[in-house]
Amino acid sequence: MLDHFLGIFAANMQQHIDCLQNNSAVAELFRRAYADIYHDTLSRLYQRSFESPLLVDELEHLYDIFIQKEWIADNPKMQYIFSFLHYDVISPEKTPSLKEQLSAHLLDITTYREADLCDSSCIIVSTVHKAKGLKFENVIIFEATDGVYPFFDKKTPEEIRESARLFYATMTSERNACTSQTQNPPPEYPNGVTLTLSTRSQPHSSGT
Repeated sequence: MLDHFLGIFAANMQQHIDCLQNNSAVAELFRRAYADIYHDTLSRLYQRSFESPLLVDELEHLYDIFIQKEWIADNPKMQYIFSFLHYDVISPEKTPSLKEQLSAHLLDITTYREADLCDSSCIIVSTVHKAKGLKFENVIIFEATDGVYPFFDKKTPEEIRESARLFYATMTSERNACTSQTQNPPPEYPNGVTLTLSTRSQPHSSGT
């Protein structure tokens, strides 16, 4: 029995050693690729500017480096993100240094969605999953039919209930009105409950 437990212990130790070796290799790869960039950015961490948001300048600088090194392909839409951060998010007067801007905005920047980059005049085409939790002035739901909600591959009661919750969240994500496009029977859900869809819902407040 002792030999058995010693064998298990040795196997687990070997797994940890292999994992550490792999992590060391990955860390070394990151060091070789990004060390110069990291130290270059670090040297500007406490610089201050009350005119231009240094975080945006740094992001644009890194973006250009990544393109030059062919690590990423050029995406013209990145300019929309830089412009959004520059004019709508970061205030150099309140947070003049790169460190202050990172501390104040890093969490927000990593959680922004596509809708955050658009004003109310934009038309956003999205899946219901990506739109979950967002609010819009008006919403159009296409293919609001049985077999789509719930999707035909949803078999278990929990999968069907989750589909119903998602569909409900979609219908109530608008501030003014929701329009559904359907030619077939509306979605049917467990316990004989059918969500009957009108061509256009009555306007309601965002709190309902």
